Amino acid sequence: NVSSFSVSATPSIQGAPSGGTATYTASVSAGNGFNGTVTWSASGLPSGGSASFNPASVTGAGSSTMTVTLLNTTPATSYTLTVKGTSSGVTQSNTVVLVVSDFSISATPSSQTVSAGSAANYTVNVGNVNAFVGTISFTAGGLPSGASASFNPTSTTAPGSSTMNVTTSGSTPAGSNTITITGTSGNLSHSATVGLVVGSSGPLPAGWTDANIGSPGMAGSASYNSGVFTVSGSGA
Repeated sequence: NVSSFSVSATPSIQGAPSGGTATYTASVSAGNGFNGTVTWSASGLPSGGSASFNPASVTGAGSSTMTVTLLNTTPATSYTLTVKGTSSGVTQSNTVVLVVSDFSISATPSSQTVSAGSAANYTVNVGNVNAFVGTISFTAGGLPSGASASFNPTSTTAPGSSTMNVTTSGSTPAGSNTITITGTSGNLSHSATVGLVVGSSGPLPAGWTDANIGSPGMAGSASYNSGVFTVSGSGA
């Protein structure tokens, strides 16, 4: 009888996030006294992805761990990988499936207008692609001088959402600003942008006050400048 070998890989399907890793066990079964050295390789990997084996080869029956490493830009879809074992010019193979997951991020409304010293709220939405598992935390960049941003909650899973509250100060300069909201999970991150338009403001004259009625989603404000009162509010 001629000695022979076959290869297998488990599990048959594995999930990993973009920028992450997935591991499989590649095994050699020996027949009729086979004792050759089998060297591993893999094909069908996502663009930019790589596969490594530990150990890189086995002699006779045995197994190795195959680690697939993905780029942050690897598209979230399914891939069929072919695990190959080669010995003395003979190649045997087996296939496994890799499901790449990811998350998306968006924010509404696309823009808010406030007076300096008041605040604006945005809703940050996180979407789930292919059963993404991970906690996404938030940061904000591009805030104007004197402004700060906070998130409630500060992190979430996908799908999920968070409210970003941007608070300006009396010293925040008037103008249009683009705020970049970034969601990060491990070494994977995605961003969305919103606009913040800050109007000019000044103190109200003596005897004048402004106040919010109830608990509006966006706080109102009033200002006075060169004989002009400016009132900002939300609701009907």
